[in-house]
Amino acid sequence: MLANFFGLGNAATPLGIKAMQDLQSLNDQKDNITFEMMLFIVLNTASIQFIPFSVVGILSDFGSANPSGIVLPTLCATVISAVVALVILFLFRRLMK
Repeated sequence: MLANFFGLGNAATPLGIKAMQDLQSLNDQKDNITFEMMLFIVLNTASIQFIPFSVVGILSDFGSANPSGIVLPTLCATVISAVVALVILFLFRRLMK
């Protein structure tokens, strides 16, 4: 999740797979996904980014006058998407009980 926080999403993939394998080893019902696994997937997919280093680097390479100007809008957008994803997850959990 730290790799996602810093905008390095591709670096987070192997670590995310390892985390899911660890969560699956704790799962009693191997055919079903646990709520914790769903929560991890939602948070990892929403990918809250504090500093999107990849985008800042690209903007800098192309000569942007203010490449770090993308930080606040990215933070706002990713936090909003994560909150919406979590709300939907918890709503589905409540509806499916």
